[in-house]
Amino acid sequence: MSMFEPFVATKRPFVFSVHPEGVKFLEARLFQYDNIEGPQGLSILEYNKRVVELRREWKKTLAAKYMNHWPGYDYNRILPPNPSKEQRRAAHNRVITKIDNLLSDRRPTDKGTDIISMLYKATRRVAAKDLWSREEPNYPTLELAKMVERGWHEGLDRTVTFPEQMKVRSMLFDALPESEQDYWESRAIKTKDKNPSFEKYKPTKEGPIIDYSRFKHSDKYDKIWSQEAADASQVDISQIIELPHWKPRISGVETKRGKVMLRYSIEYDAEVNVLTPEMDLRISLSTYFDQTYVMVPLAQGRVKKAKKPDWERITSADTPAKWIELQHLPPTPFELMSPMLLKKRPLYELAKWILSGELGMLEEAKHFKWLGQMEGSVINRRR
Repeated sequence: MSMFEPFVATKRPFVFSVHPEGVKFLEARLFQYDNIEGPQGLSILEYNKRVVELRREWKKTLAAKYMNHWPGYDYNRILPPNPSKEQRRAAHNRVITKIDNLLSDRRPTDKGTDIISMLYKATRRVAAKDLWSREEPNYPTLELAKMVERGWHEGLDRTVTFPEQMKVRSMLFDALPESEQDYWESRAIKTKDKNPSFEKYKPTKEGPIIDYSRFKHSDKYDKIWSQEAADASQVDISQIIELPHWKPRISGVETKRGKVMLRYSIEYDAEVNVLTPEMDLRISLSTYFDQTYVMVPLAQGRVKKAKKPDWERITSADTPAKWIELQHLPPTPFELMSPMLLKKRPLYELAKWILSGELGMLEEAKHFKWLGQMEGSVINRRR
């Protein structure tokens, strides 16, 4: 491999890429990435964390193996004059970046929206029973007799009649001899074997607004159209309901947000004993703390992305009083820390304390509340 340079220039000035032969070297070893496993006997969260670390180390090792073919390689050869720290860092990570790109190429990607499906809609193909009902001359008589037998009469509403028609159609088709059913099934299959037909979408062009009511004979046309619709639906014209003209209207927007409540995400009994499994409880408590911490303006500042509790600082501090008043926590010897690190007993003790406050079993002064936390509901911050 030392017969060629590790990087080759691209069309852009001072932008280099891994040599094609080097790409082959890396691709031949990508299968090892999928074989990386974490240590056994850990929680799912800790296991996934270890796998991420091992995969990161594997990429660094593979990049080092590649560059070991050029000991002491001078990265200034692929850097512009007076390079910045970012440019130097990018040059040294060029191989790792290429490995990430090769790995991402193996993952399925979203091909985007099919423009044809937006402009055209496929025509629904007929089923065997529907094909038979259309082509059988005696079907209307058979259908009417069966519906009357099942208690149908002309006074029934269309919403009742139509589902009944569909049931009767299936019953009549199932009553046919098997040979005849096979015939209609084969007819339907042949229809499905054909290339799908499409109805072209005709977009409405912009232009002047036309008052249809000013057209001559518009009233007569409306009556004719209503009669056509009634005939097609096999109902009396009196049952045709004309919808009112569409009017643009700004709908009211509901701006309320539900208040964050732990009790909505965990299970508990009548005595407020938490029944949720340990790992699920850890995740629920972590989410609860993240969402309530958003309501602390002093901690959030002017940031687009919501900040989460700094558990490392909270745990290492002598007292959590900088983040929460002690009366809002379970009594000592309870120590506040990340739910992912709490032992099982204090974990469930904390959850029960928060639940008791939400259910009104604790006085309000003892409810869990961050220092400076605003009252009210949580509003999603811009991310």
